[in-house]
Amino acid sequence: RSVDRGETWEKLTELQGQFWSSLFVHREALYIKGVRGRYDDVIIRRSLDGGRTWTEPLDEESGILARGPYHCAPVPVLEHDGRLWRAMEYREGDQEHESLMMSAPVESDLLKSASWTLSNRLEVDESGHHGNMRKWIEGNAVVTPEGNLVNIIRVMIEEAENMAAVIEVSDDGKVQRFDNETGFI
Repeated sequence: RSVDRGETWEKLTELQGQFWSSLFVHREALYIKGVRGRYDDVIIRRSLDGGRTWTEPLDEESGILARGPYHCAPVPVLEHDGRLWRAMEYREGDQEHESLMMSAPVESDLLKSASWTLSNRLEVDESGHHGNMRKWIEGNAVVTPEGNLVNIIRVMIEEAENMAAVIEVSDDGKVQRFDNETGFI
């Protein structure tokens, strides 16, 4: 915790089993959402005392949102159109990551897995980007200037750097779509 805009810090607590996570404030509570470990369950914890103590994700009623192997980056949780949104990836096999979006209504109990909608898992189309596409990784929920939600995600492509893609997300959060011809940026 810092009370001087980050010049000095005080350690409040230590969390075990919290990887690649995002902190966010929602309805006067502090949350942290990520994965339990490297390629593991999606979990969320809540603190009502500014991060001193946290709930423990024991089951689908207390913070385990989806059983792994999941991956993510510490990217923002976005509030848009009455829902909270966060991009994730599912790891299929040794290398492939499938993109997905998670969302929950803002008024729901965020610790209950039933509150969260998971989109379809979008597989890597290795024919993409002239047959060089290998992996989706580290997606971000972003609102476009037109007010649509998209997943801007890093793309691992053979022999290319700094590639990303724009994946369209349906309004209800259930479907992601990607166009190999127009989606790379």
